[in-house]
Amino acid sequence: MSHFLPLLILLLLASISDITTRTIPNTLIVLGMILAVFNILWGGTMSMLDMLKILVVVGWVGFLLFKIGWLGAGDIKLIMMIEMFLPLNDFLLAMLYTMVLGGVVSLGYKYLKSDHGVPYALAITLGVLCQRLLMDQGVFPG
Repeated sequence: MSHFLPLLILLLLASISDITTRTIPNTLIVLGMILAVFNILWGGTMSMLDMLKILVVVGWVGFLLFKIGWLGAGDIKLIMMIEMFLPLNDFLLAMLYTMVLGGVVSLGYKYLKSDHGVPYALAITLGVLCQRLLMDQGVFPG
């Protein structure tokens, strides 16, 4: 859990920023990426090379999602930062939960009749939290 705490704090800050300003500060993303690199160097769960390979794939997929208008650039950068913290299986589960919870958050904002778009960092944060909580409860092996 101690390796997860910095990611959790960054995700909460990103969610608050996205809800209030509809932006995710680049400084937050860069700080997270630096912390993720230190995490890997000091006994993280994957190698630097594996993280970089996955990061390139996530970046390309994210770029395509941005180009078709499905996700904002800040959301993509946030997802890339998360990938740097989580092993591939954990990351993929977190993104699955993010997609499901993104629908729930979107419906909530539609119900509230918000014309300002959906702060998707909230769904991303909830997806990562669900993955971690289910893993910690033994629902999914870590």
